[in-house]
Amino acid sequence: MEPGVQIGPFRVLASIARGGGGQVYRVANPQPGGPDLALKLLLGKPGPRSYRRYQTEVQAMLRLRHPGVVGLHAAGEHGDLPYLVMDLVEGASLQDRLQRRGALPWRESAELALQVAEALAECHALGVVHRDLKPDNVLVDADGRARVADFGLALDLDASQSRLTQSGTFMGTPGYWAPEQASGKTELLGPLVDVYGIGAVLYAMLTRMPPFRPSSVREAISQTISMPPDPPSVHAPDVPKALERICMRCLEKDPAQRYPSAQGLSVALRELLHGPPPDSAPPRRAPWGAAVAIGAALALGLGAWWLTRGEAPDPVAGPGPAEPAVPAEPSEPKPDLDALLAAQDWESALPLLDLALAADPRDVELRVQRGRARRGLGEFALALEDLGEVLATHPDHREALHHRGAVLRKLKREADALVDLERLLALDPTHAGGHYHRGVIRRRAGQLQGAIEDFDDALRLDPDLESVARYHRARAYLELGELGLALEDVQRVLALAPQDVGALYQRSQIRIAQGELAEALPDLDLLVELQPEVGSARIDRGLLRIKLGQREEGRADLRRGLELDPGAENADLARQELVGG
Repeated sequence: MEPGVQIGPFRVLASIARGGGGQVYRVANPQPGGPDLALKLLLGKPGPRSYRRYQTEVQAMLRLRHPGVVGLHAAGEHGDLPYLVMDLVEGASLQDRLQRRGALPWRESAELALQVAEALAECHALGVVHRDLKPDNVLVDADGRARVADFGLALDLDASQSRLTQSGTFMGTPGYWAPEQASGKTELLGPLVDVYGIGAVLYAMLTRMPPFRPSSVREAISQTISMPPDPPSVHAPDVPKALERICMRCLEKDPAQRYPSAQGLSVALRELLHGPPPDSAPPRRAPWGAAVAIGAALALGLGAWWLTRGEAPDPVAGPGPAEPAVPAEPSEPKPDLDALLAAQDWESALPLLDLALAADPRDVELRVQRGRARRGLGEFALALEDLGEVLATHPDHREALHHRGAVLRKLKREADALVDLERLLALDPTHAGGHYHRGVIRRRAGQLQGAIEDFDDALRLDPDLESVARYHRARAYLELGELGLALEDVQRVLALAPQDVGALYQRSQIRIAQGELAEALPDLDLLVELQPEVGSARIDRGLLRIKLGQREEGRADLRRGLELDPGAENADLARQELVGG
């Protein structure tokens, strides 16, 4: 179609692309000053029944406004062909990105999958199911955000139309079908098809390939229905086990074994990204500081960027010390399982716990231990299921209260966590873990003296908690302005774990607050060495270098930090410094 042709009120400016579903054009927005739009002219006339479903979904999509969905603005007919008018996304498809860059880093993959899951959860709430998720149908805009496009509006215009041409070649990308699609079970094509699709797209981001790579229609159907996909780590060994489990659960053959919804999947991904660092993953960004010596920090021009840092996670399973769990006593002697639990080898213990509970679902202690293992693996939603089931029948079970309180704290559900922890400490005032977790919550709430008392008790009752309790006690001292006491605790943490990123950052901030800028720099140097791909760490070092007169080195750090993470919390300060300097 030539430029200038009118399709309804929309004037064609250029042809953008052609695919199996239709032709896409860039069109002028009929609203004066409005941005250009994308118009897709669909190929094929729907039958009456399919057209009713098409109209219902169009009306739902017209109501939907979500940053993760390519918005639908209008729908109509040109001649006897339907058309859809959508946002024009300036960017590239995820498939183009994978072809240019190869597999994506695991964290970027998980972030994009989370954005897709959140968008589809909103769609499902309106009764709209995509049905054809694949990297070609996920656009990445200029800000790096995923936007889901090309919904199944056109795909199902004719229920009798196969996804394969008469010659047996694929319409679209093979390897991304859910088993119920491959087997033709149209009655099952609901939201769980999209859960499978998100898992398949996540698989592709991690490995640069779909879960299956068939060479024929027969092979595609056979593999999708009966063969398990290789775990992503077979092709990408750096993928964390926790993320691999999420991906593989999405790809379960039985829809009932997948996440129950896109919302449930988004919860799991959010917990993975914002809970404790996943196993076998590269170190996450440093947990950043606390409000201390505000006048000194502001005088250096640094206060704004470190007073606003996010809440630090416990230094667990990363370069710092691990938070020990209270040993439990299974109801029957199970030497191998006991050894795995004592070693906190959650990955190996979990299958044994599953088997044991399948044999005896009423074993309370086994269920507590599985909740504990799931907590250790970052599977917080599943941990809450196990621990909640125990507490429903045994409300005074101390370890169930302890572990559920810890999980709720990680999820920032602090009021709920306090209910469990207060009950635990009423039952057992000497429970070190209870004091530790309550101390963290009290510190976050600004109850600094009470928090310090809890950390004192935790240290007195369980020396194994020394690193994490001192770490958080130092933060409480920082917020009270007790720099000497804070430094004493931080120095002890670093004596036990010299590469603890949170303690390194805290020590750098104490030294900055004391006016010892040169002494703070080695800690930030080590942070950058430990986390070379964390943009905010480089920005922090760059700002300090500029204060020390190392202007060129500092500006180089700022530029590199913005390249790595344009959305870092201290990015605006970096830009201001680069523009102003």
